Amino acid sequence: SLLAVLGYGAFCLKTILIRFVLALALRYLLMPLIDVLSCEGVKGCRYRLNRTLAILIALLIAAGGLSGLGVVVAKSIGRFAANSELYTGRVEQLIESAINMTSAWDLIEVGGPGGMNSPRTRKSAIAQAPHHGPVRHWPDHPRTLSAIWR
Repeated sequence: SLLAVLGYGAFCLKTILIRFVLALALRYLLMPLIDVLSCEGVKGCRYRLNRTLAILIALLIAAGGLSGLGVVVAKSIGRFAANSELYTGRVEQLIESAINMTSAWDLIEVGGPGGMNSPRTRKSAIAQAPHHGPVRHWPDHPRTLSAIWR
């Protein structure tokens, strides 16, 4: 019951919690950069920045990096959308080759009144399946998966 109360509280506070977790992650990721810029814990550092200025510079670097990442992702999505017909054709080719491969191995089942999982439909599909040449197999192994279904 305590877990349910905590879960409900987290659900009600999710907008605040999301921002809080993102702020903690940003602090965790930027702290080493801030320490280097402000020479925290380093003796004899030539260029020591004020801690506030180091935080602002680190935030600007993070914002620039995220903006650059956003531009790269947007361009990638644009290229993907421009070539979507090419990708659609390739996926159709792959599906067709997979169907041809499985039909060569007598693995395609045909639906019937009993549905795809009906034993009668499976056996009739196996009996009516066309033979597309020799199937390579290793010794003591059934020729196809259809032999396992029986």
